[in-house]
Amino acid sequence: MNVLTMSGADELQKIIGYKFKNVELLDKSFTHSSTANLYGYESNERLEFFGDSILSFIVSENLYLKSSNNEGDLSHIRANLVSANSLAKIIDSMHIEKYYGVNSQVVKMGFPINVKADLFESILGAIYLDGGLQEAKNFVYRFMDLSEDAIKKGMGKNFDAKTRLQEFLQSKGINDFYYQTLEQSGPAHSPTFLVALYVQGEEISRAQGHSKRASEQICAEKALEKLDK
Repeated sequence: MNVLTMSGADELQKIIGYKFKNVELLDKSFTHSSTANLYGYESNERLEFFGDSILSFIVSENLYLKSSNNEGDLSHIRANLVSANSLAKIIDSMHIEKYYGVNSQVVKMGFPINVKADLFESILGAIYLDGGLQEAKNFVYRFMDLSEDAIKKGMGKNFDAKTRLQEFLQSKGINDFYYQTLEQSGPAHSPTFLVALYVQGEEISRAQGHSKRASEQICAEKALEKLDK
């Protein structure tokens, strides 16, 4: 293994609730690109890409079976359930950041929301490859609330964070707000965008994502969390 010790892997499997047949997959899921690029390891980016699709399928299947809502409503509910903010909160509840193989710069940034979300998806991808679809479902059901009550609770909400933030600010008579891309890094096939949100000339939040749109959504989610408090 590259980033995990055997004791760390054992502890993680207890937290995750799944025992790997091929523990190397678990190790890979915890290998962030910042460390992979530094030491020549394979990062978790491919697992994250795969896990994103598996998560979308599992949540979509659950919503289809438990709800009679139309396609538009189901899309909004799914977007909320699998948002970076939602997945980051799950990772926070698991308290597993200390096992994540990231460089010191990521640690100094306080583990951005999208980094945590990517970790959840990469773990899911690893579980699917190691144990199949049912084990992947077990993992998702263990940590995500996909009950009928949770679905009903979200039906009337607007899950677009940027739209919700815009509506809130405008309700307060504030129209001076904008998003600005501060930095673009990473390879051309998988760039990372650092975006900041400014309200009346003051930076309110900043976030990183694999697209400007995703980064802006995370910025809006962070701003809404501050406003809720």
